[in-house]
Amino acid sequence: MPIILSMRTYVNHNTLRVQTLHIYYIFRFLVWTFFKPGVTIQIEMKFIDFLKAVAKGPPAPVYIIGGREVFFRRESLSRIRKKVFGDGDPGTAFMEFSGDRVEARDVLDELRTRPLGAAHKLVLVENADKFVLSNIERLVKYAANPADTATLVLEMLDNPASSKKKFGPILGHAVLVETDMLEDKRLANWLVWRAQDSYGMKLPQMLASRLISVTGSELQRLDAALGKLAPVCAGRTQTAADVDSIAAGGSGQNVFALTEAVGNRDTTKALSVLDDIFSDGLLGRNRPREHNVDSIVWQLFAMIQREMKLLWQAKRLAARKMQPGAIAAAMNMKQWIVGRILNRAERYSEPELDAAFDALLEAELALKRSSQPRRLVFEMLVCRITLGQKAKKYQVPSTR
Repeated sequence: MPIILSMRTYVNHNTLRVQTLHIYYIFRFLVWTFFKPGVTIQIEMKFIDFLKAVAKGPPAPVYIIGGREVFFRRESLSRIRKKVFGDGDPGTAFMEFSGDRVEARDVLDELRTRPLGAAHKLVLVENADKFVLSNIERLVKYAANPADTATLVLEMLDNPASSKKKFGPILGHAVLVETDMLEDKRLANWLVWRAQDSYGMKLPQMLASRLISVTGSELQRLDAALGKLAPVCAGRTQTAADVDSIAAGGSGQNVFALTEAVGNRDTTKALSVLDDIFSDGLLGRNRPREHNVDSIVWQLFAMIQREMKLLWQAKRLAARKMQPGAIAAAMNMKQWIVGRILNRAERYSEPELDAAFDALLEAELALKRSSQPRRLVFEMLVCRITLGQKAKKYQVPSTR
């Protein structure tokens, strides 16, 4: 009695919409609790569907991760591990085997052995394409009557859904997570979804396409760029300049590296990043032609100003003995972002933050009215903020 629940991701009107069927977990409970082993349950999930489904219900007895997208494979395995062990250390309850060197009996013995010091065991077989083909009958027999304290993950390079004639028997008893590489036309939609799902950030389609154009199509690099963009744009709308400064990858265009160095009171690094920005980066010879110099200067100033405001706000809230979660809610930010801000805020006293705002005001007036080189204004501003009392000699030139 085959039960086939096919899960698909589709794009409509440039918006990523995910339809996920969680009926599987109802069937799993009914079948494995009230019916005899051997009932065929076939679940096919695209990567995004799987991420939504795995968060609900207990872990399945057998997963097959099939596809050549490394980022999707790693993320799928990470979610399964989290489902089985939570945030704890699995210890000996997590076993890894290489499919081209392990015997089926060793894997099955491990699955049948109860875990020590844990409620559940996770057994992973990497590079399992030949392993599955060579031992498919034994694997099907196990999957029809699996151990109730173990989960088996078979990680395959090729998606077995493309060859159901060979892999059909095992697919009938496993949750298949399809991790095929994305087509280029779907990258922007995935990036929009990833920004919202993992970073709580609403990334416009146009900026997603821009991020791909300057970063490339490798998902690991795109995800890393989102990780840098999220704290920079927390609480505000992203701009093309934000994307360019983050995605370029080098310190010469990384405005985030500058604000982070200022927040950490790392004067040397902050001045080094400034040097790159004015020599080779956003304000140097590699400045994109479509970027207006004045707009970049003021964006740079606004980012430093915003960093100091966030530090001041976080420090004041922490002084009220508020917990990080409450501070995150008050600041309308993700807790992990607020955690980083709190760490940087500890490096400043409240009087030093007040002095930083005085320095910002003087720098703003100098940028508007003084003939002093902008680079020098920024260098003196960075020194006054990060060095505090030691930087009294770094006064912004008079605007008169």
